Amino acid sequence: MSSPDEADRAARAVLSGAATPLDQTYALQALGIVQRERGEVGLALRTVRRGIRVGTKHGLTARITDLEASLGTVLALAGRRRSAFAAFDSALDGAEPAARARILVRRAAASFFFQDLDGARHDGDEAAAILARLGDTSWEATARTNLASALLGLGRFADADVEYGRAQELAERAGQRYLATIVVQNRGDCAHRMGDLPRALRLLYDARRRYEELGVVPPEVLRDLAVVQLAAGLTEDAATTADELVTVLDGARDSALRRSDGFIAAAIVHLAAGNAGRSADLARRAARSSRRQGHDDAERHARVVLLRAQAAAGAVTKRHARAA
Repeated sequence: MSSPDEADRAARAVLSGAATPLDQTYALQALGIVQRERGEVGLALRTVRRGIRVGTKHGLTARITDLEASLGTVLALAGRRRSAFAAFDSALDGAEPAARARILVRRAAASFFFQDLDGARHDGDEAAAILARLGDTSWEATARTNLASALLGLGRFADADVEYGRAQELAERAGQRYLATIVVQNRGDCAHRMGDLPRALRLLYDARRRYEELGVVPPEVLRDLAVVQLAAGLTEDAATTADELVTVLDGARDSALRRSDGFIAAAIVHLAAGNAGRSADLARRAARSSRRQGHDDAERHARVVLLRAQAAAGAVTKRHARAA
């Protein structure tokens, strides 16, 4: 993911040639990861499952294990919690220490995505300890990123900031530009929560610049930047960033939870910027997306934001209140 466009081209070149089954599994996994990070979750699911089929057909047990872990991550992003953790459990069954640590890294990320913060902290801590013993700098950086994010969610901001610093150092030492960029974004979020808005803005602007250079701009960095711009009183900038966020989400239709969360964030930003009509429209889109996927908490949140937007526009009726 340090060079996603190059990885995409290389994977497709392998798959279009006379590659061995082993090489095909690596190419399909790499392609699935790129698709996942672009928000093409449905496409990523098909690609990774194709890799598992190739591995199963040719008895490539170690590759199946790693691909199942990748599948768990994609399923989590699709909002399919039970299937995601079943995939992780299957991958962990009989895994050697190095493989176990790498699977735990990905399960920690999925646990964090579903807000199981204690589970994410436990998996991240165990994985980081194993990988540090093995001297695997690249994967240790990812493990510490997940650990830091769990600590952040648990309100342990100072501990999280320290772990993020260690993770960025490890990622940059290993040449993992994409991971280092994720950590810069997370450090911006941490600085925001610690009340240091100037530092948060510097870090998030830097993260967006890094993502643009890599050719992948995930919606989360735009969401975080818009929220911090709003907190800093930069309402016009925040509204512009929120619209950039919506544009990115419109091109990532497969990830329902991502879309709902992003639309809600954009609606809140536009509401604070005085754009009640735009806020109401985005809140409705978030509610519809959440309802289709059965995400009740996200739908309730969206309806509350919608009611606030309607109130700001002077358009609240009893029917609106009941619906919210």
